[in-house]
Amino acid sequence: MTEEGTLSILKLENRLQVRYASNNPHTMDRQSSTCTDAEHLGELLHQCGVDPWSIHQAFAELQQAGFTVLFIVLSAAQMEETSFMRADAGDTTTVDGEPLWGMRKGMRARLLEQKERNETTR
Repeated sequence: MTEEGTLSILKLENRLQVRYASNNPHTMDRQSSTCTDAEHLGELLHQCGVDPWSIHQAFAELQQAGFTVLFIVLSAAQMEETSFMRADAGDTTTVDGEPLWGMRKGMRARLLEQKERNETTR
């Protein structure tokens, strides 16, 4: 069993915040993870099955923009061995009374459309 999702990485002052969101809007929210340095982030991305070129590209985008998004496909084993990929047991976060996953669903849809446009122009 595999799951498609989005891995977003945000460069903060002295750390990197990594969050996984499934493309399936009905899955539970995931906990974010904090990486203390580039080496830790590289290990985490490698553990998620991201190829070396994409890891290099992600670091370049982080350095330039401070944010990057990776589209990934994970196996059940990868999700189980990566602790922050497990579903969050807490309450679902809401914004203006709407579950946050509902807002992210629209954002993911726009990102997927952009990805498809980029692939067709290559």
